[in-house]
Amino acid sequence: MLDVRLFQMQTFLPMPYEDALAPRLKLAHEKLQNGSGIGGDFTGWVHLPRDYDKEEFARIKAAAARIQSNSKALVVIGIGGSYLGARGVIECLCSPNYNLKKKNTPNIYFVGNGLSSDSMQEVVDLLGDDDFTVNVISKSGTTTEPAVAFRFFRKLLEEKYGREGARERIIATTDKSKGALKSLADAEGWETFVVPDEIGGRYSVLTAVGLLPIAAAGIDIEYRSDRVLKIRSRFMNPEEEASLDREHEAEHLLLHWCAKETLFKMIGREEVDFLKHLHVRAFPYAEEGSFWVQETRTEAGAAYILNYLVAPDFVLTWSFI
Repeated sequence: MLDVRLFQMQTFLPMPYEDALAPRLKLAHEKLQNGSGIGGDFTGWVHLPRDYDKEEFARIKAAAARIQSNSKALVVIGIGGSYLGARGVIECLCSPNYNLKKKNTPNIYFVGNGLSSDSMQEVVDLLGDDDFTVNVISKSGTTTEPAVAFRFFRKLLEEKYGREGARERIIATTDKSKGALKSLADAEGWETFVVPDEIGGRYSVLTAVGLLPIAAAGIDIEYRSDRVLKIRSRFMNPEEEASLDREHEAEHLLLHWCAKETLFKMIGREEVDFLKHLHVRAFPYAEEGSFWVQETRTEAGAAYILNYLVAPDFVLTWSFI
């Protein structure tokens, strides 16, 4: 494991470094928020949790429910960001051994990220006689690896169910209006979801690219719980409690919890006490914004700016490091 120690960085980075970097961080934050920086046309992911397509989101949930009802497996065809986000979420929230577990949701197989015929045949062997659905993910439809894999599994579907039956079991996640896959999907009558123009593949996990496989695996993609009210004593210190907005107590508590979860993952250490080692500096409640957090688990005692968003169905915190 790579262990990066920061406690001697004072020799070349002024401390406290959040004060030294604050002007640059503020500028970077503003550019991300308004899309005015280099590559701003591809920062749609910044506001995606707030500005997502509600109609498509409903269709994603309906498609996932259909897959769960008529398939024992979902074959996800994509490369790079077109599959890694969904795979990471499923392995994190379900299990790295998801397909081996006893469950009432379909197995999820990821293919199309290479050209190995042995790898594709292995998935075919694992499918056996099980009913399955294919979700092909490609902005253009012309990327070699997923295109080859899709031809292979489309043929398998059509041999098993016939062309009409296969039509109900192919879902294309692709460009909104153009490209080889979009044209083919429209001609064949397959259900389609959109890879947004303003969101690159590596940031696409909260679009249909990631949400459909994630939902098919049984992960609730919209649930927000007030259970945090019952466990507040485990992670809220007196100063943090005193700073809460009592009119939005549950939401403010969720932000503190999510912030500490994010910080815990950022420092990557074991034996972290959310109450003793992770701290949220007081900030006024709003539906979106940013605030400072600090860890005291390591000698560095690093502080970070976290961004946040409170939506009707979820709370989200994130950082750029």
